[in-house]
Order: sequence, then structure tokens, then C-alpha cells
Amino acid sequence: MKKNNKMDEQKLEEDLDEIRMKLIMSSFAEHEGKKFMKENEELSKDPFYHPSVSAKRRFINRLRLRLPLFFVKKVLRFSYPKLIAVLFFLVVVVCATSLTVEAVRVKVLNLFIQVKNEYTDIRMGQTPQQSEDHNVPQKGNNVYIPTEIPDGFHLTATTEFTNMRILQYDRDGHENILFQSNNENTSMSVDTEDADEVTHMIIQGGSGLVIRKQDRISVVWKKNDQLLSIIGNTSDVSKEALIKMAESVQLQK
Repeated sequence: MKKNNKMDEQKLEEDLDEIRMKLIMSSFAEHEGKKFMKENEELSKDPFYHPSVSAKRRFINRLRLRLPLFFVKKVLRFSYPKLIAVLFFLVVVVCATSLTVEAVRVKVLNLFIQVKNEYTDIRMGQTPQQSEDHNVPQKGNNVYIPTEIPDGFHLTATTEFTNMRILQYDRDGHENILFQSNNENTSMSVDTEDADEVTHMIIQGGSGLVIRKQDRISVVWKKNDQLLSIIGNTSDVSKEALIKMAESVQLQK
């Protein structure tokens, strides 16, 4: 009986020591936390530790450029199973149509622009008329890429989806340009609410649109069966340089 009491006392002492150690560590953590909070308050009063205006602007610019790509990835990720089913259905329809039509004609695609209150919807569509122009590139592994890039920028990332391809060009690790190509029957929404400039112009012989909102420039145009766009910031590159980049886009086979 005495042996059991001795063991119980030893266990109680060990538990008490553990509780004391936890109290000491908790008190120490609380003390250090208060000290860190006080140091943080003192540092926050010193302008030296605040991010500069240019650093804030670079961060905001990078965020604006990456949000559209993040949104596209998110939407396609959630709709991927439905997309596969739709594509399979389209393949069946196209194959059935090709067996019954005597001659295949090349479709004429136009750029349809619908201006709304907060954004502008841009899409490619087929006109009722048809053309015998056989110079339109055929679908396959052919891709469009810019051949003239603003000084200092280089390709850092390529993202490919079923009907979309996005190229990202960086300079100095924080300046970005996005080039996006979309297949026919696709659309994109461009933020034009309170835009500083919306200009209709001819780019590569087709209808185009240049939108400037604050320091963000968007160039959108059609080329054959593709809806193309370039997005950049005036703090990184001029509007003229982005238009020149758009004019240099060529088909790479």
C-alpha cells in the first residue's frame, strides 16, 4: 500500500513539474509577444520601414495582371468535366457534318463589340456570308506569338487551355506583359468602366480596340480565326510599344 502511495506521489510531482514548465513557457511567450508588439509599433512609426510608393505601385500592377489569369484558371478548373463533354459533342457534330456537306467553305469571322455599363464584351462570331479565301490558317498545332517584344522583356511562362493560350513576359522580375490568344466562338470581358481612353483602330488589318484605364493598357483585336489581346501597364511600357507588339504577332507553325 505504501508502495502505491509512493508511486502516486511521484506521478503527481511529475505532473506538477510539467504544469509549472507550461506556465513558465506561456509566461515567457506572453512577455516576448508584448515586446515584439511594442517593437512593431515603434518600427511602424519610422518611414524607413514603410514600402515606397513605387513598390506599392509595382505590387498593385502585378496583382492586376495576375488576377485575370487566376480567374481563368479557376473557372476552367471547375468547369473542366463539363468542357470535356461539350468538346466531345462538338467533335461528333463536326464529323457528322463533314460527311454530309459536299464542299467545306472557310468561315468569315467578325469582331463583335458590345459596350455595357461596367465592361465591354468582345467576341468572335461568324457572319451569314461565306468566303472562298483559302489563306486562313487551318486549325492544328499552329500558334500566334509576338515577334517584337519591348526592350528588356522576355518570356517567363506559358499557360495553355483548350481554347486559350497565355504568354507572360517579365522584366526585372516585377514588370509584366500578358499576351492571350483565343480560338473562335470565344469571348472576353474588358474593364472599361470610367476608362480614360477607348479607341477603335485597325490592327494587323482587322478590327481592334485599345483601352487605357489609369495605368493599365489593353489591346484587343482579331486575326483570322483568333481573338488576341495584350495587357500591360504604362508605368512599365508605353501604349505605342504594346500596339507595335500587337502588330508583330505572327503565326508559328
